[in-house]
Amino acid sequence: MRKKSVIEHWISYHETHQKIEAPIVLILLSIAFALSDWVYGYFTFSEYVLFAISAFLVLTFQFRFKLSQFKWLILLIGMISFQLGLQIIYNDSFELRIGIAGAIKLTFYLLVIVAIYNYIRRNRLELSLIKWNLFIAFLVIIAGVYITFELYNETRIPQEFFWKFTRRDIYSYYFESNPAIIRTRSIFSEPAHLGFYLNTLLAATVFYFKNEKINPLVPLVLSIGILLTFSYSMIAIFITTLFLKIGILFLNGKLKWNKWMWIIPLIIIGVSVPLWNIINVTLIQRSIAIFTGEDTSARMRLFDSWQYVTKDNLLIGNGIGHTPVITNIYSYMLSDLGIIGLGISLFFSGYIVRHSTSLGILFILLNISKGGYLSSGYWFMVLIVLICALTHKQNDEQGPVNKIRGNHSIID
Repeated sequence: MRKKSVIEHWISYHETHQKIEAPIVLILLSIAFALSDWVYGYFTFSEYVLFAISAFLVLTFQFRFKLSQFKWLILLIGMISFQLGLQIIYNDSFELRIGIAGAIKLTFYLLVIVAIYNYIRRNRLELSLIKWNLFIAFLVIIAGVYITFELYNETRIPQEFFWKFTRRDIYSYYFESNPAIIRTRSIFSEPAHLGFYLNTLLAATVFYFKNEKINPLVPLVLSIGILLTFSYSMIAIFITTLFLKIGILFLNGKLKWNKWMWIIPLIIIGVSVPLWNIINVTLIQRSIAIFTGEDTSARMRLFDSWQYVTKDNLLIGNGIGHTPVITNIYSYMLSDLGIIGLGISLFFSGYIVRHSTSLGILFILLNISKGGYLSSGYWFMVLIVLICALTHKQNDEQGPVNKIRGNHSIID
């Protein structure tokens, strides 16, 4: 029997020590998702963490792709390069520096997210990933509530530290410039970004744990965090999540009314009465303003975000990273990358819907509610949704945990 090479020993060592290494990777990933708005120098904190995790996976020969994934990645990277070439030839307003930076960043996210997805699936770390993200999310909510409390008391000590890395003005905490209503944004730069983060984890929690019991405090705390943002779009997504879950339980015959469920409307009434003025201003009056056209934020998100798309750039777009900040991934893709970019994003959304209808619906809503396909926060959302949507389908296809393979190629 031939002796194992040094590389084979190195790979085997790390594959058999995942109980030590995996938690570190998962904790870093969870922290990185929470710090996706923090910027230091030219990169976000999340990108620094992804660099570190990628280096670790490469050094331990765990930066792997399946052959089918490798083919898709080559195709997508080829399309990015081809699109870059078209912009150079046909788009006089195209800025090469921005385009190259965007292409490199997009390629980096594609490679790293797929590699991390494979690492998590290969080692059966899906449940651990969600749990660590929930733990960090609870800390984020606690920090947010504390900051909100301090702002109501007109102190600015805690958030001064966070302002070094995120948005630096206090007005982002105010609801429509009204200092009487403080919106919770915790360590994020916008309340809606906190809502995006918490909605992703809430969806992961209620739709991943299909057969497992969920501690009701978990979705309750996440729900409170979302409501405290007073973000209309994020609260709408939260309500959609709630109704989808209730609908699934009802169709499966698992939702049965009993006398203890009367506590739920009593709790809602008990919370609503003392907070009625805030609820009236932030939800009821806001809804009326949106439907009467006085508040144009919803129209801007759904319709005005397409304003950068013209018949002249419909085919190839304006170029990667050339569209101003808009809150809609689909319009972003069409504006930057043209019809092909929009087609890819729609195809991927359909892929998620095909594997999990509920998560697919929420994935589409999250895509509409927040832009930034070149931001780390968006790609962490994609990672979480992918894992939750595909886990139950693929569990039976996976081999034993930490099984040492004979072939350690980076392309499985």
